[in-house]
Amino acid sequence: MIDVSLRLGILSLLKDLRERLGVGVLFITHDVATARYIGGDGELYVIYRGQVVERGPVETVISAPVHPYTQALLSAIPVLHGLERPGEQRVVPTEALDESRPDDGCLFARRCPFRTGRCESERPVLGHAGETPQEHACFHPERRSVVATPMGAP
Repeated sequence: MIDVSLRLGILSLLKDLRERLGVGVLFITHDVATARYIGGDGELYVIYRGQVVERGPVETVISAPVHPYTQALLSAIPVLHGLERPGEQRVVPTEALDESRPDDGCLFARRCPFRTGRCESERPVLGHAGETPQEHACFHPERRSVVATPMGAP
């Protein structure tokens, strides 16, 4: 929570160091716009409960996410009502996170709207499956164009 102009200066400096000098930058954030700005042509790692669930080129992961958690994150970004793009859908977790219950399968399974029995009993590993350029830890990967949460809806 720093001044906007100071924040932009710091982000621009990091981006310049990465691009001009080839310096590696590990930038941890919940802000997708900042990840896109800093990441450029680098890689984006999406982590859920300490596990990498999706990894790939920044623009690919943001524009065509495969893992339902990544899709839910992108669906949560506010956008003004009426500015949603056609063909997009919202991905919403089905229940609140309950860390007191053990997870035998996928860590996101209980909250995933696309889960199956396999998801609840077996933990997927990060890897390539299907026609996606990014790696993911999901038994049912599907590239979805997700819409953000509309603000100011009637």
